[in-house]
Amino acid sequence: MELIRYPVSDPSSNALSPGPASISTIYNGSHVQSFDLYDFYFGCLSFVNIIDTIIGPPTEHTVPTPANCTLTVHGYHGERENGPATSAKFDYIPIVGENSHTGAASAPMMHAILPAGFKHVKTVSFNATTAAPYLTDPGVYVDNVSYMVRNWTRY
Repeated sequence: MELIRYPVSDPSSNALSPGPASISTIYNGSHVQSFDLYDFYFGCLSFVNIIDTIIGPPTEHTVPTPANCTLTVHGYHGERENGPATSAKFDYIPIVGENSHTGAASAPMMHAILPAGFKHVKTVSFNATTAAPYLTDPGVYVDNVSYMVRNWTRY
């Protein structure tokens, strides 16, 4: 399985193009035919521009900040054009604190447990949205993904 972004503008590069992130078994050379996705942890970020005037001349910095978002997860049993077989939504409302090492704002990730429909999927997509007027495309971090490969072929 591989983490990819759609649409892939240049398949020969490792650069991610805009669009929802996906985990998929549908790519050249794949030996995995389907998988079950159980759960994962996630958090959303916005990138806020701040102006630092404390030392020296004003300097502008982009600072990642925990942000509210809704993460929609779609599971596909075939090609994406056929539409999702199952979906789930998770609201992330960060409990913001301060990182003791850097002083930056931080928040714990949320545990997302998927419904039983995420079995024998070929592709899963992750799409974050927000109602915040200052944020149009939240960044999403996903960690500790729990899955099981169902069908695979030997190399």
